[in-house]
Amino acid sequence: WSNPRYQGDLHITSFHANAPGDDNANINGEYLRLCNISTETIDIQGYRITDLHGNAWEFPPLLIPAGHTVKVHSGTGLNQVDSAAQLSIYLGSVTPIWNNRRDQATIYDRFGEVVDSRLHEVQ
Repeated sequence: WSNPRYQGDLHITSFHANAPGDDNANINGEYLRLCNISTETIDIQGYRITDLHGNAWEFPPLLIPAGHTVKVHSGTGLNQVDSAAQLSIYLGSVTPIWNNRRDQATIYDRFGEVVDSRLHEVQ
C-alpha cells in the first residue's frame, strides 16, 4: 500500500476494455471495478470517468461503503445500489466505449481532481 497509486480513496482494481465476443452485441461486457480502499463511505455522485480521447460519462448517485467494490458497466441496465449485493452502475452508452487495443479509464472526483487511472493496452 506504500505505492502512490494506492494513496487515494478509490482505486480501479480491474479494467475489461474488450468485451467477450462482438462488443456491439455485448456492451456491458466492457466494465471496470472501482474499489473504496478508504475507511469511510464515499458518495460518487458528480464523479466522472473519461477515456483516452477525453470523452466523459458522469456516475449516477451511489454510496460505496469502505472496502466495497462497484462494477461500472459501459452499457445500460438497472443500477444495483444496495451494498448487500454486488454494487453495479451503468454509464448508459448504446455503443462500446473503450478501444480494444489501447485506451485509458480515468476517474475524476466532483472537483475535477484525478482519483485513479488505468491503462488498457494490447501488446
